[in-house]
Amino acid sequence: EGKIVLDVGAGTGILSLFAAQAGAKKVFAVERSDMAVIARQIARDSGLDGVVEVLHGLLEEITLPVPTVDIIISEWIGTFLIHESMIDSVLYARDRWLAPGGVILPDQATLYIAGVEDQGTDFGAWQSFCGLNFSALGAASRRVGFQQCLFRRSVATTTSVLMDFD
Repeated sequence: EGKIVLDVGAGTGILSLFAAQAGAKKVFAVERSDMAVIARQIARDSGLDGVVEVLHGLLEEITLPVPTVDIIISEWIGTFLIHESMIDSVLYARDRWLAPGGVILPDQATLYIAGVEDQGTDFGAWQSFCGLNFSALGAASRRVGFQQCLFRRSVATTTSVLMDFD
């Protein structure tokens, strides 16, 4: 509560919005792609645009209006944990803006493998997701490929750990 947060590769801004809901004083959501426009709209639609400031640009080229941040959040993991290659940007942000005693979340990950069943997709559910209005994402997701979260009930086989990152 009351912390300044930097979201690296914010995408839809979901982590930024969760940080705002948890009481962050200010959240800077940095997104290079045009998804920044949608993230800004989602923040506005959810009534959090006063706390969440979406910065459209490459993290390594933007200027934050603060010298340090207390927390860096990022969904840096991507497909097979490393596909998006965001870890370099997270480390850059750490070295440039993270205050002494600050934290990076997440700071560890485990890659599992398992057989799963198809889960289908319900775009209507995005209109009220954890109290946030993500309806702008529904239209965008139909124009581009996307991944979906795996629900535990969809796992059809025993899981095995492939790799741990810490």
